[in-house]
Order: sequence, then C-alpha cells, then structure tokens
Amino acid sequence: MARRWLVPVVLALAAPALAATPRLTLSPPGAAQLSQPVETGAKASASDLSWQARCSATEPGLGLVTLRWQPAAGEGEQRLDVTGFPEGFASGRYLVAAGLAADGTSGLLERMEPGVNYYWRVLRRSGPGWIASATGRFEAPTCPVDSAVEENER
Repeated sequence: MARRWLVPVVLALAAPALAATPRLTLSPPGAAQLSQPVETGAKASASDLSWQARCSATEPGLGLVTLRWQPAAGEGEQRLDVTGFPEGFASGRYLVAAGLAADGTSGLLERMEPGVNYYWRVLRRSGPGWIASATGRFEAPTCPVDSAVEENER
C-alpha cells in the first residue's frame, strides 16, 4: 500500500503591488532593430538601474523580476533589451521588450530560466538609432513548488 504525503511549501514574501508595473513581453529583435545603431557611453538613456526578484505568492514555481530605472530627460520611445550572455548585446543574442512608454520607469519579467544571470539595458530612441543605458545584471529566482512524496509500505 502506498501512502501519499503532501509537502506544502509556504512562501512568506512581502510582494509589492504589481498593478503599476507593466508586464513585459520579450521577443527576438527584428531586422530593423538589429540594423539601427546603438550608442553607448556618456549619454545614458536611463540611470539608477535596479531589480527585485521574488516568487509569485499565487502561482507556485513562478519567478518574477521587477526591473526599475530612472529615464533620462527627453522624448522618445523606450525599449528594454535582455540577454543571458555577457556579450549578448554585441553579438545580437538578446531579446527585446519594445514599445515602452517614454516616461516608463519599470517592467515585470516572468518565466525567466531559474538561477540564470541575465544582463539588461534600457534604450531610448534618438533620431535614426538608440541610446543605451549602462548594463545591469540580475539573477532569475529559483522558486519552490509543492511536491508530493510517496512512501511505499510492504
């Protein structure tokens, strides 16, 4: 006879309100984005890059990462680039969250590969190209899930 024990996992995390933070959808960059120049250096598109990783209080196993920044003064669309490779931006191996509001200051990423270090930057449109922020780094959280443990008796 098999006896089944449910092992509950309790998450005691204080999760800030997510309503004001837009969920970001990452997709591969289009040909137009890859061909547009990206300027890096003294003229940053954003500053004060920060992040917070946590586990969802309502969906076991779901990792959430909130990215925050302070946009530089000026007009223009923003976009967010994310890569799992240290040289991913230079080699074109990155994902893009396009169409961020010009005054946007945060975004929420879900379902990133647990335990992986990611690099990110904020870009602002400037003429024919983009101006990039400094590069930030975050580690996607590894979130526990409820699991069943079976004990066999003979």
